[in-house]
Amino acid sequence: MEHIFLLNPAAGNGRTIPRLVPQIRAASAQTGIPYTLYETRSPGDGASLVARCATTRKRYRFYACGGDGTLNEAVRGAIHQKNIEVASIPCGTGNDFVRNLGGRQRFLDLVSQLRGHAVPVDAIVSHTGEVAINGVNIGLDCNIADGAGAKKNLPFVSGMFAYLLSIADELHRPLGQTMAISTDDGEMQVGKYLLCAIGNGGYCGSGFHALPHADVTDGKLDFTAVRTLPRREILSLLPRYYAGTHLSSPLAKKYIQTKTCRRVHIRTTQPVRVSFDGEIIRTNSLRLHVAPGAVQFCIPN
Repeated sequence: MEHIFLLNPAAGNGRTIPRLVPQIRAASAQTGIPYTLYETRSPGDGASLVARCATTRKRYRFYACGGDGTLNEAVRGAIHQKNIEVASIPCGTGNDFVRNLGGRQRFLDLVSQLRGHAVPVDAIVSHTGEVAINGVNIGLDCNIADGAGAKKNLPFVSGMFAYLLSIADELHRPLGQTMAISTDDGEMQVGKYLLCAIGNGGYCGSGFHALPHADVTDGKLDFTAVRTLPRREILSLLPRYYAGTHLSSPLAKKYIQTKTCRRVHIRTTQPVRVSFDGEIIRTNSLRLHVAPGAVQFCIPN
């Protein structure tokens, strides 16, 4: 098997990769496992490389060195490809997917990563070909993630601080979007929603436990929709949303809808931003389905 490290030069505002490369070199020396470094040149470059390698008969493991967006690039090229394994070296802004599988520190152990083994995990696929391994967000969650991505380029701003600044910005803007939502049974719900979270994984926004019952190997999607509510109630609900206890909140019965499903269709009156693992598109019609066991994901040894 060939081991290739996909290096996102923007990770950590450009400071991460120079620190990471010596650690990769040391882990390779300790394990005796050779490796190749590949610095991505532009958005989509990593996905293209993985997809090209997938057409060969050789086996590869790609280590996505960055955040959830870098991992998403590797997954886009690797989905449904049995000869391609994907690993995550979580050194970006969000690093949410690895929270489902033991947390960031476990995945920063490069020796354990090189000695790791792959397990099949699910993915989310849209009708237009977008892919997510962690989750898809619409509304407040997506807008916060988009804003945090811009703010992390500011001096002294990174990680959770970028998300907190973005939350403050979003709460000063008009909230809510009219959506028509249906899942497996075809029943349509129409209303004004603050956000929708469709998850393979349970976390988003740098640690918000939005979907506390999600399982990345169960062949299902976890779906949560929060109806528009007063700002004072949002501030009350936010700490629970972070901790994953919001479904037991007194506000849950009034404002929160949850479901486990395999398909979701969402329509909006105007195009809205949609986040696939932090990668943003705009659309007014979104069809999603789960792809069970579609990605061979490396678990540290």
